[in-house]
Amino acid sequence: MVKKVFALLLVLAMVLGLAACGGGTTPANNGNTTPANNSGNDVAPAGPQDTLIIAIETEGNDFDPQNSGVLFSSSSVIRNVYEPLVRNDAEGNIIPALAKDWKFDDDKNGITFYLREGVKFHNGETFTADDVIFSWQERFASSATGSKEALFDFVNMEKRGDYEIYLPFKKQASDCLHDLTQSKYCIMNRKATTEYGDKIGTNPCGTGAYKMVNWVQGDRYELEANNDYWQGKPRLQKITIRIIKEPSQSQIELENGKVDAVLFNTATNDVLRAMNGELKGIQVIPIFNGINALQFNFRKDKVANKLVRQAIAAAIDKDAISKGDSLGLNKPAYQTTIPGYISYIDEYNTTKPNGYDLDKAKEYLKQAGYENGLTLELYSDNGSLANKDGQLLKNMLEKIGITLNLHPNEAGTFVPIVLKGDENDCYLSQAINDYTGSPIQRFRTTVDPSYSPDWDGSGATGTYSEMYDLLREAETNYDDEAKLAETLKKMNQMETEACYVVPLNTMNIYLSCKEGLHIQYRFVDPFFFNWYFE
Repeated sequence: MVKKVFALLLVLAMVLGLAACGGGTTPANNGNTTPANNSGNDVAPAGPQDTLIIAIETEGNDFDPQNSGVLFSSSSVIRNVYEPLVRNDAEGNIIPALAKDWKFDDDKNGITFYLREGVKFHNGETFTADDVIFSWQERFASSATGSKEALFDFVNMEKRGDYEIYLPFKKQASDCLHDLTQSKYCIMNRKATTEYGDKIGTNPCGTGAYKMVNWVQGDRYELEANNDYWQGKPRLQKITIRIIKEPSQSQIELENGKVDAVLFNTATNDVLRAMNGELKGIQVIPIFNGINALQFNFRKDKVANKLVRQAIAAAIDKDAISKGDSLGLNKPAYQTTIPGYISYIDEYNTTKPNGYDLDKAKEYLKQAGYENGLTLELYSDNGSLANKDGQLLKNMLEKIGITLNLHPNEAGTFVPIVLKGDENDCYLSQAINDYTGSPIQRFRTTVDPSYSPDWDGSGATGTYSEMYDLLREAETNYDDEAKLAETLKKMNQMETEACYVVPLNTMNIYLSCKEGLHIQYRFVDPFFFNWYFE
């Protein structure tokens, strides 16, 4: 059964940057980077057919898949350097990666994986079951995130041969293979990870089609083809990813031929120009869509109050948000599900729950005991879209007496603050939807109290407890699409009525590139192995 769902992404930051593990052309930098200006003068013009130059907006701090895999741009690179046992194809179906086959127990309480033989890590080490045991049982299960693992019993997994492992489940969930496609479950090499210790994030060593060989802080990072890759030699031999923080400058570089592609393009004027055929030789390709939303930190009493959340929702003019952040390319959203998904509720298009109504917003705030107003702290990444939305929200909420203090931050600061939950009342998340290929995952991340990371504190506070039975129903009825759709729509309705999340708009993310560049996305991750120039 194919479920065409795209991405639960918190595009919290575009995190890229590190150095080579053993075997690269440039020695590992052991975490020491060299600052550079962003002029790009020392970067060769977009050139040979086997070389690709990409522009990306935001830089982060490391590439440890178990720590940084939740960040979209980190994951995009991690997934070309590291690999999981299984991955999604472009349709969201599960396909083999480092596992060539698998078999569920008859009672569905565990699974046996049969691993691919003859695969090498970038440091020359042979991939075996020991690396899976190391990655999951020894390293992930003992981490802050892994210790709260919701589905998989990594502590009691077993090695049954050099190329066979057994993984028991903590609970039955028919969509569990989709969960294993996440970056945090990518396989790491025991030797390299042990040698580099806490610097493994800047010295990644995987089995993927590309190696990280250089990082010039603030300027670029470079990938080199792994020509011993088990699927064959990559067509692109070198990929340079330039950090260009101003989207309009990235577009100028593309038009001038200094870059071949702009990844995650949010420069809406330029997207519209290309769509209208005004930019000769440049194409715009939709990568994915999702819901741009305001989310709450349920550890804080003010926003744990439903009336406050309802007041905030009613004070937001979503048409104005969409015009202000994307010139109307993004469309107003009234639920956290994308049209066409099985949990989507069609009638919300006309009923517009929690819609714009300033009088109602003021009344909600009065009922909540905040007739004289209140102050909230909003955290976000420092990308151009988040900055626009933050200012728009601040201006709108002022009309009902809410002072919204804005705190845009780099990923290395923003993510820990949100996860800790001491400082923020709310935060902006972008492209909410299901990034594993299973429509259940969208709800599991908030409803399951054992799920980690607990971004909004809903797990710690039991905010979604009334929906947990429905989650278990969905997990056990995954193969019955009619029942699954009914259950997920109930969950969508409950979330919407409780105003747990305020969806702003359905956002689209684009890749702008030269005509003749063929790309393939493995769901939301750019799988560079299959990219090539005509």
